[in-house]
Amino acid sequence: MPEDAALQTKLKESQQSRIRAWQALKGLREIISALGDDPLPAPSKPPCFATEGSLLKKNLLKTLAHLRRDLENVQKSVERIRPFIAATEGHGSYPDALIQLNRAVGKVCEWTGTLAFTAEKCR
Repeated sequence: MPEDAALQTKLKESQQSRIRAWQALKGLREIISALGDDPLPAPSKPPCFATEGSLLKKNLLKTLAHLRRDLENVQKSVERIRPFIAATEGHGSYPDALIQLNRAVGKVCEWTGTLAFTAEKCR
């Protein structure tokens, strides 16, 4: 009898652990969905930790790569516009450089706005 009670306790603890793990994955899924460009497919049926983890990992890496690309574009745009900012005379390519900078900054503002919203939502 004590063995049955111990087994029941372990089974209940195991079930609660799985529930907590799925809740954690659900939270990660929400963050990645909020930041990503493409919608995530629905979780597999029946649920599978390996499948869900693989999907989330793949999409997190993709999302981070896009964020890095956008930040690199901001850096390149700022570097390109620096000489024009210092100069007192206008240059023919200044408007193009300014447009590129505005686009790059706008993209980062989208990301940071989404990041701030997501962080606040997950608290």
